[in-house]
Amino acid sequence: MVFGSLLLLAACSPATPAPTITPTLTVYSTRTPTIAATLSPSPLPTQPPVHTPTISITPIPSPITGADFSQAKLIRHGFVAGYNYFLTFELTSSITRSVYGMVDQNKKYACTAEPNSSNRIRCVGWLPGVDKWKTITIFDAETNSALFEQRFYIPMQ
Repeated sequence: MVFGSLLLLAACSPATPAPTITPTLTVYSTRTPTIAATLSPSPLPTQPPVHTPTISITPIPSPITGADFSQAKLIRHGFVAGYNYFLTFELTSSITRSVYGMVDQNKKYACTAEPNSSNRIRCVGWLPGVDKWKTITIFDAETNSALFEQRFYIPMQ
């Protein structure tokens, strides 16, 4: 009976309250990544390089009497209406024969003496392109022999 009364006593005694659990929040400090902007010097925009025309002269011995092309020089060139281009050359002596020009070996240019100057010739022909270097060769119209060769630059209009 002692055992039975113990059981009975245990069953009748008030229950001990269960411990209450209270949640606790522990905050840990963490470092968040930051972005550090650093400015590096960048080049300023500049204009593209401008091609400066330089003239190279290749004199060819002239069989024409009275026309010395060894000192010939290009003094003017530019655009003409109708997609044409002109070149004016100055010589040290007068032109006594007719000549013609050939650009890029396939574009014929008509050359005539300037009205007010007998030592200048003006050649006019089809515009061979822009923003390019070209070569004109001056020929004797009767013998088709080369008299003079000149490189020139045609700028954008």
